Amino acid sequence: MITKFFAAKADGVDNTSENISVLLNADNELFVSSDEDALREYFGADAYAGKVAYKDSKCEIFHAAVLADELPEGWRYVPFSQLSSDNCADYEKIRSIVSAMGYIVD
Repeated sequence: MITKFFAAKADGVDNTSENISVLLNADNELFVSSDEDALREYFGADAYAGKVAYKDSKCEIFHAAVLADELPEGWRYVPFSQLSSDNCADYEKIRSIVSAMGYIVD
């Protein structure tokens, strides 16, 4: 099973999809690792994983907090409203997580 980590930040005060950004690499992919230790090693000691946010037969995605002042090269927060199934392989999974967090995702 593939383990991924979902980190997001609020960009505004309401719960529309324009006001949440997701941490992705240059290929619009979530961080993939076998464990939380790798998350801390890559993003810094303050990074941590939470509960499972999404799970299917091939993948489980954990909520994560990445509190680094600077992100590693190639990583950035992408507004959810700029993502689609055409430019992000995990779009439907991310959409499910964002919706479960209470954001409106048309």
